[in-house]
Amino acid sequence: MREIMGETSRDKVDGLERRLRETTAELEELREQRDTKVVAVSSQMELQNNSLLSLNEQLRERGDTIEGLRSEQEDLLVMLSDQEEKMAKYKGLLKGLNVAVSEDEDEDEDDVDLS
Repeated sequence: MREIMGETSRDKVDGLERRLRETTAELEELREQRDTKVVAVSSQMELQNNSLLSLNEQLRERGDTIEGLRSEQEDLLVMLSDQEEKMAKYKGLLKGLNVAVSEDEDEDEDDVDLS
């Protein structure tokens, strides 16, 4: 009887050892799959980060360009205003000297605010 119990216990131990080996192999396979996925996700994140950095740089450059254009536009508007003031001043001087100034030129004067 002892022999039967010994075989049964041995069978149980062998079964448990086999199950442990199978579970360990499965665990190792899952770890490898996880590591592969981690590498793939890390590579994808790095690509996206590089893309994001590039887009941020382009955005900054375009913002700088816009600021430059705004500044240039403001400078041009100031110059145009100065030019219109000078033209109005010279037209006034010409009229004061009784020099004929055409009506087209007088209409331009209406746009100038001399205040």
